[in-house]
Amino acid sequence: MSEAVLVKELDRSGRRDEPGWRNQRRKGVLPKKAVRTAAFGIISLSIFACGALCLLAVWDYANEGVPWRAISSLGIVAGTMGAFAVVNELFGDVDLKAP
Repeated sequence: MSEAVLVKELDRSGRRDEPGWRNQRRKGVLPKKAVRTAAFGIISLSIFACGALCLLAVWDYANEGVPWRAISSLGIVAGTMGAFAVVNELFGDVDLKAP
């Protein structure tokens, strides 16, 4: 069997037991699904708070600088949660039997 056929067989069967396989999946230090769910929740809450603060500033119930501070805080929170999710996956174990 040629190497190209073998690679196609591995792709179809979903088995990637070879240590050098290029599409290995990482499990993460913490459960990947829990980290993504937490990141989604925190970022969603930040978006809601940012929108509420911007509306307050539009209707002159808050200072002019509040929207810019809210948007910059949203960017910091989103970037931090994204970095946390990436670092969690980088330092986790490699799952050799992932499809």
